[in-house]
Amino acid sequence: MKYDSIFRQLLEDTAKAMLPTCTAPGCDRQVSKPGYKLCYSCWKAQNTKSQPSPKPKINSSSPSSGLLSTTKIGDRLNASRNHFKSL
Repeated sequence: MKYDSIFRQLLEDTAKAMLPTCTAPGCDRQVSKPGYKLCYSCWKAQNTKSQPSPKPKINSSSPSSGLLSTTKIGDRLNASRNHFKSL
């Protein structure tokens, strides 16, 4: 059992040693997973700079909204709200 954990640790250390270094200018850290080109710190710095603007909220009360509601149906059919309570 003791040898299994030592062997497992040795394999993990060897795999980490074979990972490439970060491609960001001036950074010499290793990346965390095979196939990655940036270390986590550089990736985080590049991806937090340009966050997309928040999506505009849809105003469901506007008449141009394509959403269907019981209020709109009732207004079209000239029905009271009590007709829709049972639905």
